[in-house]
Amino acid sequence: MGTARGGDPWPSWCPAVNQPLPDGTLTIRVPGPFDLSALITGDDGKVAGDADFVFFNQPTAPGTRVDGDTITVRPGQLRPGASRVTVVVSPADPGTPLGRLPVPVMSVTGSGGGAPLARFAPPRPGAETVLLLAEIYRRGTRWKVRAIARGTRTGWPGWRATSAWT
Repeated sequence: MGTARGGDPWPSWCPAVNQPLPDGTLTIRVPGPFDLSALITGDDGKVAGDADFVFFNQPTAPGTRVDGDTITVRPGQLRPGASRVTVVVSPADPGTPLGRLPVPVMSVTGSGGGAPLARFAPPRPGAETVLLLAEIYRRGTRWKVRAIARGTRTGWPGWRATSAWT
């Protein structure tokens, strides 16, 4: 695994980098002044319905839970047909662009809070108000994590109009 710049013991990524994950529960953490959400999608990249949007007002779906700055994913317990969980951040204060906040830093750990598996800090956002940070996805029978760092300036309504929402 080595160390990242600055002696950080976790691998640090740039967008599009991916890494295989071990079996079992995954914990994704993004501390800071953010609302953390998860989108559950199938192979077609689309959500099956509103139940696939996991956030503070709807904190659970099969295999996924959002609790403050943490998302817990149990890939084997996701709904039938689910093949991806996208980690999404937005400002806790909806009127604030992400560029005015600290860069969101995501860490991934395995079962039981074990050894850190990955860390991702995207390039500094600008006027974006929603940022798709990373995704946990199935490739064959294995699960991987991939850095994304794709945002929108139009908030959730604009993102939803052009996204995987059915």
